[in-house]
Amino acid sequence: MRQDDETIILANPDILSESHVPPDIHGRESQLKEIGICLRPITEGGKPVNCWFHGKPGIGKTTTACWTLRKFEIEVGIKGMQIQNGVILGKLMGNEK
Repeated sequence: MRQDDETIILANPDILSESHVPPDIHGRESQLKEIGICLRPITEGGKPVNCWFHGKPGIGKTTTACWTLRKFEIEVGIKGMQIQNGVILGKLMGNEK
């Protein structure tokens, strides 16, 4: 419950949720390029190349992967892709079987 004298620290506290994906990612250009190379075959009707994310907890591996999937969904037309246990899952729109 909010009180009149309560100070708002975050305008959108949802940004702290585990499921939040930021609108932009900065400082990950080389990783985004590598992920794009791995996913490019999907745009040509093929299977993606395995892409391994590794590093210390909290450095942005999952956020980077989720951001990339969201961009693919918007720009390439891929729907329903998700990450589960570090594996990207999904089907190409129109190719569901």
